[in-house]
Amino acid sequence: MNTNLRFEELIFDAALALEDAAKRGAYLDEACAGDAALRGRIERLLQAHQRADGFFAPCGARPWEAISGEANPLPKPEVADEQVGTRVGPHKLLQKIGEGGCGSVYMAEQEQPVRRKVALKIIKLGMDTKQVIARFEAERQALAMMDHPNIARVLDAGATETGRPYFVMELVRGVKITTFCDERQLDTRARLDLFVQVCHAIQHAHQKGIIHRDIKPSNILVTLHDGVPVPKVIDFGIAKATEAPLTEHTLFTAYGHFIGTPAYMSPEQADVSGLDVDTRSDIYSLGVLLYELLTGRTPFDQKELMQSGLDQMRRTLREIDPHRPSTKLATLPNTELTATALHRHAAPLNLKSQLAGDLDWIVMKALEKDRTRRYETANGLAMDIQRHLNNEPIFARPPSRLYRFQKLVQRNRVVFAATAAVAAALIGGLGLSTWALVKERDARRRAVEAEQQEARLRQASETREKITVATTQISRERFAEADELMKGLSLPPMLEGAAVMRSLAEWHALRHRWAEAADRYATLVQINQLDGWNTASMDFLGRAAALLALGDTNSFASFRSETLARYATTANPVEAERVLKIGLLAPASPAVLAQVERFAKIAAPKTFVPLAAQSPPNGGWRKNPSGSIGTEISGANDSGPDTTPPALAGVYSYDGLTMGVVFSEPMDAATVADARNYSVVGAMVTNATADAQAGSVVLRLATRLPDEFAVTVSGVSDRAGNPIAPGSTTGGRVLELRLQDLNTGQPLRAEYEGQTLTMISGGANIWETVDQFGFAHFTVSGDFDYRLRAHSVAPALDKFTRVGLMARDSLSHPSSRHVMVAFNAENSFQVLVRTATGATTASLPPNPLPTAFGSNSWLRLQRAGSVFHAYASSDGTDWVQLFQFDSAVGAEGPFADPIHFGIATCAHDANATATAVVSDFGVTPTVPVNTTVAFALLEYRRGDFAKAVEWSRRSLAHPEYNAARIATARAILAAALQQLGDTSNARIQLEQSRELTEKKFRNGLDLGGEAHGFWFDWVFARTLLNEAEGLVEGQTRVAR
Repeated sequence: MNTNLRFEELIFDAALALEDAAKRGAYLDEACAGDAALRGRIERLLQAHQRADGFFAPCGARPWEAISGEANPLPKPEVADEQVGTRVGPHKLLQKIGEGGCGSVYMAEQEQPVRRKVALKIIKLGMDTKQVIARFEAERQALAMMDHPNIARVLDAGATETGRPYFVMELVRGVKITTFCDERQLDTRARLDLFVQVCHAIQHAHQKGIIHRDIKPSNILVTLHDGVPVPKVIDFGIAKATEAPLTEHTLFTAYGHFIGTPAYMSPEQADVSGLDVDTRSDIYSLGVLLYELLTGRTPFDQKELMQSGLDQMRRTLREIDPHRPSTKLATLPNTELTATALHRHAAPLNLKSQLAGDLDWIVMKALEKDRTRRYETANGLAMDIQRHLNNEPIFARPPSRLYRFQKLVQRNRVVFAATAAVAAALIGGLGLSTWALVKERDARRRAVEAEQQEARLRQASETREKITVATTQISRERFAEADELMKGLSLPPMLEGAAVMRSLAEWHALRHRWAEAADRYATLVQINQLDGWNTASMDFLGRAAALLALGDTNSFASFRSETLARYATTANPVEAERVLKIGLLAPASPAVLAQVERFAKIAAPKTFVPLAAQSPPNGGWRKNPSGSIGTEISGANDSGPDTTPPALAGVYSYDGLTMGVVFSEPMDAATVADARNYSVVGAMVTNATADAQAGSVVLRLATRLPDEFAVTVSGVSDRAGNPIAPGSTTGGRVLELRLQDLNTGQPLRAEYEGQTLTMISGGANIWETVDQFGFAHFTVSGDFDYRLRAHSVAPALDKFTRVGLMARDSLSHPSSRHVMVAFNAENSFQVLVRTATGATTASLPPNPLPTAFGSNSWLRLQRAGSVFHAYASSDGTDWVQLFQFDSAVGAEGPFADPIHFGIATCAHDANATATAVVSDFGVTPTVPVNTTVAFALLEYRRGDFAKAVEWSRRSLAHPEYNAARIATARAILAAALQQLGDTSNARIQLEQSRELTEKKFRNGLDLGGEAHGFWFDWVFARTLLNEAEGLVEGQTRVAR
């Protein structure tokens, strides 16, 4: 590229950053210095590229080629977007969520092999040049190389029918990190905790040989997982590989071209000297991000940088040191300082004092102009922040004796306060001589402590050096040398050491060296205190597997007790499920079972998911593939006080013209009834009406929704003034229940309002041999589990005017087999069953009928295999079984599959009509599939073998195939069936579990993953298989 073109490009980039037309004109006057031809080319270039903040940073790098003075420049081709609704591979485009000069990003729905929402990034028509394709493939390869919970994952890739490449990645629903922190008014510690996770993600990229080169708030989105904020690093569009190339296509950065965002750009990125950019450039950008999280400002203002001109901008980044964060706050006007402190939940003076000292040193070390003086790694930066949070000495400044002593005092405030009080008493009582003696002894003690601290720091330095060497050896797959180096090494809690020990433990485990693996895991679970909860709890699963495979029952029992104690206070359901599994893998005493009960409560689901929100887009109605058990873990709903912020609990629409939105708790009546606080895709909200408790609201829409819908809520708060998360969104489908009049001869209609359905129907009987009733229904396949709230049914002509849930073989035969759980007008529950076509319907159980709960009467109907279960409840959470029967025992065999299912009502009088009011029609809360295995094992250890069988079958019925989970569930099922005396079926399940498990161990263990099971999942499967073999093949019933 010649010098003139490079100069034009730099002027274009700087002018494009100035949005104000007057400022842009003044800048061009100065930069072009009277050169009319240059001024004309730049202005034409700006007109041709109004959207230069494109999808890839270099997309605007060569726009001058079309207007570089040629007599007949070629016009830029029009760029056509992919149409929403079209398919790209196995993905259906739902909504455009981003666009740049070179490409577009869509929210899409993957349909095969699993159904989920994803983000699909695709190059625009006309922009598929070699340079753009190289950048595009570089980002795809960079993301595909990484597997970290704080980095958006690549899920798929390919090319469209026209040959344009695309790739599919995880859909991140979040806001940029600075916005999230300010809107939530996170204090300094919470901001640092989020920043540490970002550092870990960047460290992972660096370990994979990737430099991000554009770290800034808009490329770090924060989303909520189970109420826990999780930052996600996105947009590796200008990432650079430090070792192997990311793509076989030509990929280069033009000499002198800016890569990154000026305010977050390191001095070496801004330099045109050709200095190679390495991972320490990202460290500088992380420092800028930390500076902004702490102060609300970047070290150098973006607009001032752009307005100063290119040369001055580079000079500023290379030569001028920014203010320290605490000094930056002191320079702010009082109004800005107060607003900044308010966003950080602190008083202005307190905020300054929080930043002065450690955080000033940490930030300024990350922002060093000389990259050799910055932190060497992102983990080093994260560790220093963690040391600050733990009141330990940081490495960002020389650890003087006074500084170390100050930190010691901060960590031991009570001890030093007591010592000072005693010393004051002695000084007052004994005089100057005693005071001199105390002072001498205190000085001697400080000297000893200083020497010990220096020894510890020296030892820590040597340890870090060994870990660095071991990390390099592991990256070269020289595990044996790394393992030998780490033997006998005393490790403090640190991320790098934990990563090395984890790799070595897995290396031994995959080679069945269980003693060595158990030893490495023993060290790992002691030092992984800085890892996230997901990684740390997985380490505990690994140690449990190694001890079980080793056959060391005593060590496993001790480790199990340690695990239960360490996680005794967890409220994380995923952690609880993993700890529950560790507690039950070996036979457990009553004391251990009492301990694991708490984890069962936490792992159980507590949120009801409405039917509309779970309906698949293709209109199929298969729900809860097993559904054989609800959540009847003893006390599972005793969750204690709820401290979570208000959230959306569900959304309904039966007719597409009204929509019911349900919140997790009663809300502020004024904000919840304000229609302006709701946005529905595809329709305008004309009115919002809240219920008496302001826990739900009915939205009325100006136009009918066609099928799927999404509603976004903002500006709504609870009664304490706590706001719902900005941009809270949930979605679903319009139900469109089909109405069927079965021989009533009376009008039949349905009226919908939000989640409430009013049915008006005639009909004399859901009874005897000929049925006459109204039915709002759909078709469901396989196992299912639904619930419904009955508010009222009137008039009460007699006690058998009723409404309820029905499953029915046929809609054409008036005496079809059916089962119904009903609410009667006399305020009673009743189960109606016809087991043979043409037979009389029976009321089961026999009279007297159970008393219902008035307008709080909940009904639930569930099918598991051929068995139907009918339940009743007063709150939709705690269920009592009314009756169950096996449809397979009749002469006609099991009920139909698929079967007609829905809401039925009748007046029990051929000349009258009934009006039934119901709501909350939906799927009963489901249990995550991994938790079903843990619950099956829990019930087996408790001795409730029938429930263990049901939980095992529920796990096996899940549509997602996971070989390790299936092998484990079959082993538990075999043992439970044997305990129930069903030896024949127990042997069948045992053989199927054995076939899967032996095949895996015969082919060799690998690290595995969520899809088909981790290596330790297979060890758990074999452990439970061995237990089941001893029980089934010996045909004895053994202790649990």
